[in-house]
Amino acid sequence: MRTGQESTRARPTPRFVFVELVESVESIELVDAGRVCGTAPAAGRVLGRAVARREAGFTLTELMIVVAIVGILALIGVVSYRKIVNSSKVTEATGMVAAVRIAQESYHAEAGQYATISTALDSSLCPTNGTKVANWDPSCSGGVATWSVLPVRSDGPVRFGYATIAGLANGKLPSPPKGMSGAPAWANGPATDWYVVSAMADTDGDGTFVTVLGASWTRDIYVDNEGE
Repeated sequence: MRTGQESTRARPTPRFVFVELVESVESIELVDAGRVCGTAPAAGRVLGRAVARREAGFTLTELMIVVAIVGILALIGVVSYRKIVNSSKVTEATGMVAAVRIAQESYHAEAGQYATISTALDSSLCPTNGTKVANWDPSCSGGVATWSVLPVRSDGPVRFGYATIAGLANGKLPSPPKGMSGAPAWANGPATDWYVVSAMADTDGDGTFVTVLGASWTRDIYVDNEGE
């Protein structure tokens, strides 16, 4: 029986699902967005594209760092290449110094003494002063004699200028070429006849000369400022 008041029936509370945590709080995914708000799917797509761009792109700072690193590596490569090229030019000098040594020994076997061709080890260089390439010229004079005295030959043009000075046993040795960063410590000559051969050239045009020395009392060939 009704009591004068309409009995009310309990109505269910509307439920809406907004978000669902997926794997971690850093990854949030919209679910059932169509029933919540008509604009939510579009917002989710925009957010996804923004995240993808951020993960796939580079910042200006990162690009500047990469460019700087590439520039440094390129500079190191160029410097190393130039040193290798300049060092390869010393091969000519060491080969010619060895040839002069053989020629001096041949001359000594016939004349009983070594030949002096130059006035100093760093001047009267032949066939060039070491700043340009020239053909080997036996008629070139070192200030004392011409190189035709010694049977020295070259297969092609040379970049280094050459000098040789000789002396008798216990004689005074010539001064080392000027400009050397570490000149050998020469004292009085050996107890036998001797000679010294020098080769000098500015291989890269910077004003610093590469010097190659050979002597009768040692089989070693001294190279100074190699790669300059």
